[in-house]
Amino acid sequence: MQHHLSQKNERGEILKPQPQVWHSVEGFDCLIKQKLKYKARSFFAQEEKRAECDLLFSEVSPVDLLKLTVADDYFNEYYIFRVLDLNIGVSDEDIAEALCELPRHKRKVVLLYYFMDMKDPEIAEFLNLKKTTVSYRRNSGKKLLKKILEEKGYG
Repeated sequence: MQHHLSQKNERGEILKPQPQVWHSVEGFDCLIKQKLKYKARSFFAQEEKRAECDLLFSEVSPVDLLKLTVADDYFNEYYIFRVLDLNIGVSDEDIAEALCELPRHKRKVVLLYYFMDMKDPEIAEFLNLKKTTVSYRRNSGKKLLKKILEEKGYG
């Protein structure tokens, strides 16, 4: 009796059916053993490739381990400053307190520049000010902030 087996290659494509004659259980047994040997070789080859890339945690340097760590940042650990429709979070308590001592108009510019990474022209447009005004407020605000922090023992 002839049977046709549909075989698939490694990519899952169906190969042309090949006629196989199973004269006995031993013939079928031989075919299955061949398939299992192929699968075993394929599995061990994949494991070898994976082992080349694997690295134990004990082999990772402390510097590289720090790159893999993630610290949770919770919203309640920030001091929130509102500038128009933006909420700007400041995590350092001393800097937040020093920012509170700045005049409001200077604080807005300092927050946008240093905490939102906005440039003077962007701040000028956002706050509807001249670029020179923004530049003056940023520089004088930075100087005043430095003076406040120095008075608190930083510097």
